[in-house]
Amino acid sequence: MAAKLLALIILMISLSSYVTSATTSELEINTNDGWIRGTIMKSNNSRDIRGFLGIPYAHPPIGNFRFKPPQDVTPWSKRNTIYDATKDAPMCTQVDILSGQEKATGQEDCLYLNVFTPSLTDKKLKLPVMVYFHGGGFVTGSSNSFFYGPKYFLDHDVVLVTANYRDLSSPGNMGLKDQNKVLKWISNNIHKFNGNENSVTIFGQSAGGASVNYHMISPLSQGLFHRAISQSGTAFAPWAFMKTKHAVKNYQTLASHFNCTSINTIDTVNCLKTKKATEIIEADKIYRIWDFDPPVPFRPVIEQNHEGAFITDEPRNLNSSRVRWLIGTLFGRSDSRYKELNTKWNDIAQHTLFYDDLFNEKSRVNVTSRIRKFYFDNKPIDSTTLLNVTNLYSDVWFNNGNRQAIRDLLRKNIIFQYRFAYKGSSSLSSIFAVGDQTDYGICHCDDLLYLFPIRDIGYFKKSSLDNEMVNVMTKFWVNFATYGNPTPNLTQEIPVEWQPVSTDALEYFLIEGPRNFSMSKNLDYERSKFWQTILKN
Repeated sequence: MAAKLLALIILMISLSSYVTSATTSELEINTNDGWIRGTIMKSNNSRDIRGFLGIPYAHPPIGNFRFKPPQDVTPWSKRNTIYDATKDAPMCTQVDILSGQEKATGQEDCLYLNVFTPSLTDKKLKLPVMVYFHGGGFVTGSSNSFFYGPKYFLDHDVVLVTANYRDLSSPGNMGLKDQNKVLKWISNNIHKFNGNENSVTIFGQSAGGASVNYHMISPLSQGLFHRAISQSGTAFAPWAFMKTKHAVKNYQTLASHFNCTSINTIDTVNCLKTKKATEIIEADKIYRIWDFDPPVPFRPVIEQNHEGAFITDEPRNLNSSRVRWLIGTLFGRSDSRYKELNTKWNDIAQHTLFYDDLFNEKSRVNVTSRIRKFYFDNKPIDSTTLLNVTNLYSDVWFNNGNRQAIRDLLRKNIIFQYRFAYKGSSSLSSIFAVGDQTDYGICHCDDLLYLFPIRDIGYFKKSSLDNEMVNVMTKFWVNFATYGNPTPNLTQEIPVEWQPVSTDALEYFLIEGPRNFSMSKNLDYERSKFWQTILKN
């Protein structure tokens, strides 16, 4: 599995320069920080795109700027130079938890963004802006244009922005503050790219989806965006929030690992600043309990109430901006190392299901037993109960948080919920295939195959039906960004109205394929009731 994924990533990086090799003309734009020169790219339907890659949006977070909120970029306008915005910037320092690699890659100087806009001659036309925050568990990922490029979205009249941000090993929610800095940059500059600063939609998947939800409840981001899309991730997911006592414990563990322990916090931070970024990132293994689980040792955390604080209370206690929200999950199956889970259930479950700090020891034993009874009827966890494993982890890692977030905001926001259940000709789940088993159904991230040109990597197959799905999915997202409604008009391509959630039944739009849509409700009802009972107790 690791070899397959690593080869895929290497291929992705090696091909990332494709945009510059096809350049036919270059365009220049005067941003608030100075002139930049971009490149010409092509959409899926051969439409010209102006691409501006690797634009700095903040001062490099290196040296004394490590562990600090993003600072203003130093303008290059006074140097009378034109910034070359034709190549992707390096990704932030990270270890790829999916491939199992041990060595960190990337660099600290990584706070750059990409802007993609149609080649339009009408400078007065202002298009909706879509800002994508990548996933990766707050520890990995980047805005590389080969992976998260504009090929599909820019067949529509929108401006697309993608950005790198730091992982959360930088204490104090620095990655989220990086994203906030991106939104401020957009507010000040996007009109120069034919974007409408008053029509900004933020969207993201997994950790990116949780990030979107955090911007909805953070006072720092109010007024900087107008609609939001969370794909398989919310601030209510157990992996997306960490209580202060656990954050402090992990911070102390990190300091001890590098012999930086001190009663003076400033001394500890200064000591950590002397360490190589790669060393700090590679130290993530000191937190492992079961292989890479839990995969997010540093998560968004409550800050003391001070100027510049991103969140000062738990997500459920904070007021959300009254923006329209589109939120969804996937339905499918995947391998979860079930054999080891079967033999070490009592030890592994509480940590990988994130309830080790929710109950006392006696209650944890009871909850662990109840979960096994409900999902497996006390049967062995093996290949015959693989779907049960998937249901369990899907509920805890994604579905429960989605339900809680929707219920919390239902009376305040207009919310469109969906479930993605389309199994195309290829799936990211094939990367995780074990032995002769190759069909693991729909996988976390599979919806991204129909929003971004990930399938252009030779590893994936394509079909005409998949191409139809690309057109439909991007149309849903662009419609929402443009009108605040994914189905403002019914067409032959989209014949079913996507209705907003209106009751406690949490109505949702089921996406099973091109022209195969329906409205439903009470998603996974019995499992939802079970977790409501568990968490209430």
